Amino acid sequence: MVDELALEPFRTGALDRSLTPRSFMTEEQAMLVDWLLEHADLIPVTARGTGKSVGYRSFVRPTTHGAVILRPDGTPDSDWKPMLECLSPTA
Repeated sequence: MVDELALEPFRTGALDRSLTPRSFMTEEQAMLVDWLLEHADLIPVTARGTGKSVGYRSFVRPTTHGAVILRPDGTPDSDWKPMLECLSPTA
C-alpha cells in the first residue's frame, strides 16, 4: 500500500477559485495525463449533479460522474441514455 502523504508532488493538478493550487499529481500521474492529452479525446466529468454549475465550456457537460450528459442548452442528451443502459450490467 502506498502512503499517500509520502508522495512527492510533481505538478499542480487543480486550482481553486482563487487560483491557488488545490491538488497535485505525482510524476507518473503527470506522464499519464500528458499521454492522454496527446493521444485521446478527453471530456471532463464532474460529480456535480445536473442542478449545479459546471465550471468549464464544452459541447456537452457530463455530470453525476458521467451518468447524465447535458447539452449546451442544459437539457439531458437523449442519445446518451441508451448507451449508458448498454454499458450497465444486467440485473
